[in-house]
Amino acid sequence: MVEVAHEGNTNASPEEAGEVARLGELLAGCSWRDRDGTVRPVGRDGILVVTPYNAQIRAIQDALVARGLTGFRVGTVDKFQGREAPVVIYSMATVG
Repeated sequence: MVEVAHEGNTNASPEEAGEVARLGELLAGCSWRDRDGTVRPVGRDGILVVTPYNAQIRAIQDALVARGLTGFRVGTVDKFQGREAPVVIYSMATVG
């Protein structure tokens, strides 16, 4: 869990979107071991970024583009239902 300081956000957080982009870039350079023991690169397509709000999807996509990053899968829980990935980042966007 990574805490991101922000306040007053309801369904989008540019602060959190920036952190998601930073984490995505960092983790895309890592490797993982599958259930058969094979070590594979994570890659950008191996990362799902999930958030409950369409406004946060756009904020995350904007933050990725600002860093020159493409190829990440960003969407809602409904979009990714039943999908798997080596890395899943969940962005809540609001402060509880």
